[in-house]
Amino acid sequence: MCGKGLVGRSAHRNGHRHKYYSCSSRANHRGCKLPFIRADIVEVLVLEEIQAIFRKPVLLQRIWDLVNKQLQADRPSILTELDKVREDIIKAKFGLERYFGAYESGVINDETIQARVAELNLRVQQLEDEKVILRIN
Repeated sequence: MCGKGLVGRSAHRNGHRHKYYSCSSRANHRGCKLPFIRADIVEVLVLEEIQAIFRKPVLLQRIWDLVNKQLQADRPSILTELDKVREDIIKAKFGLERYFGAYESGVINDETIQARVAELNLRVQQLEDEKVILRIN
């Protein structure tokens, strides 16, 4: 065994699909001797291990604590990113107002404003969605 990760594979024989895992080195023809592992067997074992974790409150609490610690470590960068998204929303809305002003004064035509307003409205919506995701984190 070379220590590389396993990758999911499948093969078709006799009209059946057989799923298995193999070493990524072996899949790239680099000579790892780890045998193929049937997916139906290993996936049951993995699921049982995951279920066992959820039956152990101490282990579950440890995982919870580690995740919260990581989230707190990431919090300053998330807040910075949230501020940037808010600024970008303000800029996009200001851009919309500029285009409306240019249209009202006759500087740009219908086609130009329609295309640009659609782009800016889409950008504002994407930023609003991003803001929601950042707030969840």
